[in-house]
Amino acid sequence: MSGLVRVGTSGWQYDDWRGTVYPEDLPKTRWLSHYATLFPTVEVNSTFYRLARRTAVDRWAATVPSGFEFVFKGSRYITHQKKLNEPDEALRRFFEPLEGAREATAVVLWQLPGRWKRDVERLESFLAALPPDHRYAMEFRDDDWFHDETYELLDRYGVANVWLSSSLTTEHATVATGDHVYVRFHGLDPDQAYRYDYSREELRPWAERLGELARSGTPAWVFFNNDHHGHAVHNAEVLGELLGDAASPPASSG
Repeated sequence: MSGLVRVGTSGWQYDDWRGTVYPEDLPKTRWLSHYATLFPTVEVNSTFYRLARRTAVDRWAATVPSGFEFVFKGSRYITHQKKLNEPDEALRRFFEPLEGAREATAVVLWQLPGRWKRDVERLESFLAALPPDHRYAMEFRDDDWFHDETYELLDRYGVANVWLSSSLTTEHATVATGDHVYVRFHGLDPDQAYRYDYSREELRPWAERLGELARSGTPAWVFFNNDHHGHAVHNAEVLGELLGDAASPPASSG
């Protein structure tokens, strides 16, 4: 497994990216193929809100070059409504339409709701139910989860503890679990959710830490979720520049 750092953004279909990320005259049907010239991976957030359509997933997989990687965000029905209870049927329904992108799926991300305190017994039952043929990451939005027993459990199941740059939690525990690292940048201003524009100096320590991981052979996936006016794209490009040879190039450049 390559220790390179894959840097991308959380989603690619934002209307205010027209003219800033995408050429004004580029139809939306070609946005993903254009995105793939910039980054080697994308985090698909739409699967958090609703089940994917098989035809859409098949089209996405056919649009990107070989080697491009998708990350699918797990359904909020499972994480926020059921709170991981009795997940078997819901997991089957979630994964079924993603089959066409199976070979291009790098990680599946699960985000737990805020104000839900630590329940490692529930979490373990959920982790045990996950299909074994994927790599997983778990994002916590309540500080109570940032605890040694959480990290031990994630590590035992090979699941990455998501590292956060965010105003959404007080703790930002960069504890590595599993065989990979997963980072999400949400922005640091609580009054400007997803509008924050990271400076080069704010990104430099992250590049140093991720570069060390790459040199140790640990792969990482990093996504910017500050989509407003294309800040995510610009910040991801800067981080990639700071990472240098540790950053995975776009698949389309290979």
